[in-house]
Amino acid sequence: MSWLRERVAARLKSKPSSGGSDSGSAGGSSAGSSTYVVKSGDALSGIGKKLGVRWEVLAQASKIKKPFVIRAGQKLTVPGKVSAGSYSAPPFPEGLAPGRSAPSAQGLQKALKDAGWLDRSVPLSDAYGPQTQKAVAAFNRKHNLFTAGHPDDPVIGRRGWSLLRELADGK
Repeated sequence: MSWLRERVAARLKSKPSSGGSDSGSAGGSSAGSSTYVVKSGDALSGIGKKLGVRWEVLAQASKIKKPFVIRAGQKLTVPGKVSAGSYSAPPFPEGLAPGRSAPSAQGLQKALKDAGWLDRSVPLSDAYGPQTQKAVAAFNRKHNLFTAGHPDDPVIGRRGWSLLRELADGK
């Protein structure tokens, strides 16, 4: 089976990708993803800007955690562009939970604000604090996403994340 993977990978790498000479196609975490090989002096923000991907999404897809350090030669997973006819929410932030600050809750808070579930005056924070929990609980109640017997469930699950992102992104 590994010979087949190697053959497919070699074939994919031989085809030009839209990311320029720095990236090549590879079987990443999502359909249409590619890889980028970090060069000396690169930073996630610069790579993201060059490739048209937010650096946070790039870090998450590449499983890079705080303090977001990258090294020359490291391969990053670059999420693919989605075709106009379909929508795919950004990847669910593994480990996101009430009372925690890693991974950062800022993406969740921004989506809650964009979808109208969190007051815009609430500052973005890494912490999944009480205001975020209250907004998530209201969202879960409205969309019947809470855990059985817990209508005030402050945990955002994968289904909730996907639905919230669709609403926030207007899809």
